[in-house]
Formats: sequence, structure tokens, C-alpha cells
Amino acid sequence: MDVRRAECAVHARAGNSFTAAEGAGPAGRFRASSHHGLLVLLTDSPGLGFLSVVTGVDGTTVAGVPAVLAAAADAGFRTPTVVTSTRSPAVDDRLGRWGLRPVGTRPIAVSVLGAGRARPGAPGAGPVGLRVDEVRTPDDRAVFLDVVLAGYAAQPEVTELVRADHSGPLVRAFLASVGGRPVAAAAMTVQHGVAVLGGAATLPTHRGSGIQRALLVHRLRAAEEAGAVMATATAAPASPSLRNLERTGFDLHLRRAWQDASAGGGRR
Repeated sequence: MDVRRAECAVHARAGNSFTAAEGAGPAGRFRASSHHGLLVLLTDSPGLGFLSVVTGVDGTTVAGVPAVLAAAADAGFRTPTVVTSTRSPAVDDRLGRWGLRPVGTRPIAVSVLGAGRARPGAPGAGPVGLRVDEVRTPDDRAVFLDVVLAGYAAQPEVTELVRADHSGPLVRAFLASVGGRPVAAAAMTVQHGVAVLGGAATLPTHRGSGIQRALLVHRLRAAEEAGAVMATATAAPASPSLRNLERTGFDLHLRRAWQDASAGGGRR
């Protein structure tokens, strides 16, 4: 149940991001929808294909996968990655018969707030002189964006998407400073009672010093104050972000990812 609720919150968050991208982000189409319990994100924007994904796939929803993939193909999108919420031999067998193959994992981390599992010890973890503040003014928002984008050092399409998405008031933004100089940033939204954590980056000169963990703890407290009952985040397998989430008391779910096995990108 927690994974399903987390996936719905992440999907809603991504839908907001896609709306922002359509208005001021990179070129291309961005679509967020649902189909009989399946959560669908599609984009043909160059460099952002990794965002095209179908989540919420389990024994009760897997039957709808072929229709979703067919609709994506009919609309001119490449076949999205399909992510199973839980491990199930029956689900795996059906996806394999439909021409999909496993290609690794898409981890999602979940924590129930107020249950003691998302409260690491010292709130002051990090370098001496660390201060974390929530962004309140347009000038601070501009600094936040500069730090996030400098920390990401990403491809232009990702940079455009992050800038468009994180400029809006729905995204709560936090800046970490050391000695008065902003060195890291992180974002959060609350979707249907679930805090979705993301948009975190640290300048190269201050990585590995515990700043992101301090930002994580700060956001969890802000989420509880905002009335969120759960927190969730996605991260790359074996990444520092994933390790931080685990150390902070999150439960990790290594969802299996599936992609089209055919050379041409279509389904068999």
C-alpha cells in the first residue's frame, strides 16, 4: 500500500513538472495520464526519454499494459519503460511474453512520517557553519536555481526542464549555506499528503560533507509540519542519494524496470 501511494504521489509530481515544461521548458511533447490504475508519463523531448515510464504495474493492473504501450506508439512516442511495483513471477511472465525484458531497477524510497523511522540522530549533521533555510523571496529562488543547476551540471534539456519546473511556487525550495555562501539546494512538494523529495544538488567543492543528509532531515521536518503522513523519493541505484535515504530511515523498494526487447522499438 505504501509503495502504491508513493508511486501515485511521484506521478502527480511529475505531472506538475510536465505542465511546467510545456509552458516554458524544452521542446517536445509531455503527457501525464492514468489508465485503469497504470500511471503513464510520456515525452518525446530529446534527451529526456528516461522520463517516459509506466508505473503502478502489479497483478491487478498488468493486463492494461499492452493497451498503454499501443496508445503510446499510435501517438508517435517510443515505448516507455515499464516498472513493476512488486516482484511477481506471474507479472514478469506476462511482460516477457509481450516482448519486454528486465533492464535493472528503478528504486523508490518510502517513509511513514511521525513513526520514528525518518528521524536520524543529530539535526546539525554536516560541516561547521552549515545553515539551512527555506526560500522565501524571488531573489533567493534565483540563487536556489543557480545552485541546483550548477550542482546538476546536466545536459541542456535537463537544465531547461529543471529550471521551468523549480521556478514555480508549488515547489518548496531549500538552500544550504556554509559560512554564508550557498553550496547546496533541495526541493520538495506535498502531493495528496505525501512529501515528494527531489531536485537536490551540491556544488562539487562541498560534496561528501553531509550537507544533503542535513537537507533531507530539514525537509522531513517541514513535511511533517505541512501535514504530510508519508515521504517518498526516487534515486538511481547505488547512488549517494539512495544511501542517504536508507541511512535516514527510508524503506527501499527496488522495483524492476522493463523495456522493449525488439530492435525497432515497437512491441512484438
